Amino acid sequence: MTLLVWGIIIVLGLGTFLLKGSFLFRGRGGTLPPLVRRMLRYVPSAAIAAIIAPAVVYAPDGALFELSGTRIAAVSVAFLTAWKTRNIGLTLVVGMSVLWAVSCLG
Repeated sequence: MTLLVWGIIIVLGLGTFLLKGSFLFRGRGGTLPPLVRRMLRYVPSAAIAAIIAPAVVYAPDGALFELSGTRIAAVSVAFLTAWKTRNIGLTLVVGMSVLWAVSCLG
């Protein structure tokens, strides 16, 4: 079982590397099609959602839909930060800071 899991991790990692690298290996001679450029604008937002959503919706013990006030507060402030600034790095820092502050105070 452990070998299977490591195999899956390695294959997915190589696939991710090849997908990301395909743009680098392509060279500087051409431009990306407009449809691809338009889709790539949504990658950071999708990545953030994929990281944050499970932490908000799932409880630490694996129960589904256990929403806590600390997580909701952090996500709400992070969402507002992302909406106003459009800066992913700042959104992560602000969201994690609010999560840490609310967890320590509560």
